[in-house]
Amino acid sequence: MRRCLIVALALALSACAAPKTGPAATSPSASNRERITLLPGADGKVGKVIVTAGDQQVTLDTAFASADIRGNRLTKTAAEIAASRERIQVAINALPERPRKYTVFYLFDQVRLTAESKQDIEAIKHHVATFPAPEVIVTGHADRVGSMAYNDELSLRRAKQVRDLLVNAGIDAQRIEIVARGEREPHIPTPDNVSESRNRRVEIKVR
Repeated sequence: MRRCLIVALALALSACAAPKTGPAATSPSASNRERITLLPGADGKVGKVIVTAGDQQVTLDTAFASADIRGNRLTKTAAEIAASRERIQVAINALPERPRKYTVFYLFDQVRLTAESKQDIEAIKHHVATFPAPEVIVTGHADRVGSMAYNDELSLRRAKQVRDLLVNAGIDAQRIEIVARGEREPHIPTPDNVSESRNRRVEIKVR
């Protein structure tokens, strides 16, 4: 996902690329040239991309190796690693933060976080606060013990609690939407009136 965003932005800047196939990217120039560049993954590893134009074919199998296409003419260029990394880093720096999703869990029939989630929420508040203008959706959930109406209310109280924690951490309340789903969207489907700890949760989506 991130590589596709990088590529799309780079295309807008006429610098790097728009997505093609696999981890490759293409970019046009003023002379209608199309460049396909093989980008490494987050772990530095690369796969292999076969590029064809007319009756010509080249294989890209090293990071930042490129193939230039002009009409039916195909030329493979050596990897210009330093220059390619610099262009990609410019694109990365210009990207907004990627959307993030967090989940915290609750004790049975309570609006009290589990011990582990109490620790997690502190890190979550810090991460959300790093977004310059976050849009946050906080969705409360419950397991299937109790009535539908009761679980709707319980999940709403859980969502409100997380909303308040984020506001106390400095997040603008107007940027936070709260939703109560009750028992309707279980993470682990169960029969009615079955207690399932993984369904007693609040999901926090930030973009």
